[in-house]
Amino acid sequence: MLPGMNGLELLAQLRREALPCELSRKDVYVILLTAKNEETDKLVGLAVGADDYLIKPFSPRELV
Repeated sequence: MLPGMNGLELLAQLRREALPCELSRKDVYVILLTAKNEETDKLVGLAVGADDYLIKPFSPRELV
């Protein structure tokens, strides 16, 4: 849980706004770690800009 906004809102903002450094937005990889396990949740997360989507609980080997 994030204060003030959810993870999808934060991800959308990250993908929308310029970064304050030399990195491009495409250089920042995002993995959503979430308890939301519905197929639609995963599809929305990937559509918003996540590079991967892991459902909790997950194996540490799955994360690596």
